[in-house]
Amino acid sequence: MQLKQLVAPLALAVIVGFSGGASAQDNDDDLKIYRVGGNLFIAGEDFTTNEDADDNAFLIGGNVVSQANYGDDLFVAGGNIEFTGEAGDDLFIGGGNVQLRGPISDNLYAAGGTINLTNNTTVGGAAFLAGGTVTIDGDVNGALRAGAGVMVLNGRVGGDAEIDSEKITIGPNARIDGTLIIRTDGEVEIDPGAVITGGVTELDARDWDRPTVAERGTYSLGGIIALTILAAVLHMVAPGFLTNATQGVSGRPLASVGIGLLTAIGGVIAAVIFAVTIIGIPVTVLLLTSLAILAMLGSVVAAFWAGSVARGFTANAGSDPLLISRIAWTLVGFAILAVIGWIPVIGEIAVGLVYLAAFGATAMAVRGGLRRTPQPTQAT
Repeated sequence: MQLKQLVAPLALAVIVGFSGGASAQDNDDDLKIYRVGGNLFIAGEDFTTNEDADDNAFLIGGNVVSQANYGDDLFVAGGNIEFTGEAGDDLFIGGGNVQLRGPISDNLYAAGGTINLTNNTTVGGAAFLAGGTVTIDGDVNGALRAGAGVMVLNGRVGGDAEIDSEKITIGPNARIDGTLIIRTDGEVEIDPGAVITGGVTELDARDWDRPTVAERGTYSLGGIIALTILAAVLHMVAPGFLTNATQGVSGRPLASVGIGLLTAIGGVIAAVIFAVTIIGIPVTVLLLTSLAILAMLGSVVAAFWAGSVARGFTANAGSDPLLISRIAWTLVGFAILAVIGWIPVIGEIAVGLVYLAAFGATAMAVRGGLRRTPQPTQAT
């Protein structure tokens, strides 16, 4: 199923809530473009855009390349993202791989597996970054707040730079006009050529006050029981749905993550917009309820996918599992995801991406089921 089949209803729901006229166009089979006043909405599987916007812009897809100029805030979500345009205000961006190569007039908020601010990047305000590997070769005129597994700073920071990372490298071209504040239990390398005006302050690594395995197991027991019942019901009445959704996670992981982000963000935005009007309150309730149901279904899909991956390493990998086996491997999947989730930072990110991909794949499977036209019953 193509991304636009899911994008259209959510985008239209958001657009209805805005005042003023809206225009829409299809640039090709995989791309939807909506304009509401000066606001721009673009969604597609893989696309490069030069569409400018006077006001806010929202870009969502599997692989997104933005080469346009935006007069106000820019919001981007996708698997692989490359930004080479210009953001007139704040930039909010999240994806698996984020590459920034253009100026940002105000603040930058970025999250991703890898985040790279090249030497062509200038952030006019502060930068707030969270990722697996974060590299800064460009300029941040304001303060820097970064949390990462690996942090490499080889550019300029106009204020304080607070870094929470397991490995920190300050390169020879780094210049920090404020204080470098480090939180880590790991390795720190500061090149002698780096300029740090305010000196270096080392703080204790953050204590995230993580619950113990037993505490987590007790807390989630009720949820596991409920999801187990839901999994059993789905395996009995809708095995094809679970199979299709699971195949979506395996076959189109980046697209599934992008659609998961789109569904969650678009649904919440639409719910908020409708909530401001009395007539829209029932729609708000319906949207939030639908998101909650999708989240529960997505949890089962994520567990079944993880269990299916584990089953692939067994001697019975090539056989079609029986009903009781499908339910059992779903429970194994819950356990696998729970164990991986106990790994600090990296494990939590990995499990979060799995659930997000499952959420998107579930939305695609539901949408595909709703679009199927029932076959007429033959008269006898």
